[in-house]
Amino acid sequence: MRSPTTSFRGDGMPEPAALDLAPGVRVVWDTEAVRELAPSGASEPRRLWSLEGSLDEYSLLRVLSGAVEDGRLVLFAAVRPREAREHGEELTAAVVIGPEGPKPADEALLSTEYAEDGSPRRITVELWFDDEDYPLRGAGDATAVASQERGEDGFARAGAALSFRFEGGRGTASYEITRRA
Repeated sequence: MRSPTTSFRGDGMPEPAALDLAPGVRVVWDTEAVRELAPSGASEPRRLWSLEGSLDEYSLLRVLSGAVEDGRLVLFAAVRPREAREHGEELTAAVVIGPEGPKPADEALLSTEYAEDGSPRRITVELWFDDEDYPLRGAGDATAVASQERGEDGFARAGAALSFRFEGGRGTASYEITRRA
């Protein structure tokens, strides 16, 4: 896992939050768009992030953007090197942004359960912090899914809007998997 970075405006409000996954690979979120998920829910998967850098050396990118009704944001990203064979070899990063500011996870784990058609059906996330004995946990169930055949860039995408639960709070999340086709 790489150390995530989060940037802030001068007034202390988060501007785009960014997680650095590997040299030259950064996922950047529009935190205001993520916050809007909690009260409104999501009827379809939404891309709330952008990629800075290239996936040339990677076979997979997974991104979770979650908003909890209490105001917390849960942001997770992972890339899998081309030579890796399983998700345990992915480079992951996550951050929880709450009233006290961003709290980067020291270890971030995310598991995906797939439906028969290969679309994401359920996710679970565990975020470990060095100053805590137990991880923060969350789960999401798909309320809507979308998939796209191979794009011009050689990647196929699948996404899910999720009913999201995180440490006792309810919310909404959007999850996207970008896989080398």
